[in-house]
Amino acid sequence: MKKLRYYICLGLYYLIARHLPGSDTPYSLGSKKIRGFLCRRIFKRTGNNVNIEHGVYFPPAGI
Repeated sequence: MKKLRYYICLGLYYLIARHLPGSDTPYSLGSKKIRGFLCRRIFKRTGNNVNIEHGVYFPPAGI
């Protein structure tokens, strides 16, 4: 079940959240919270106040 949640969140990040506007723009639409929510479910450890900006790509593990 954890693996399914991981792939769903990763897919949502790359399909939607990665393309949301930057978090410092007036029309950010809560993009900082959306990307933070998804990244907390993608990574095993994430800080409390994480800020993933527009267009970030996460390389596969082992690269």
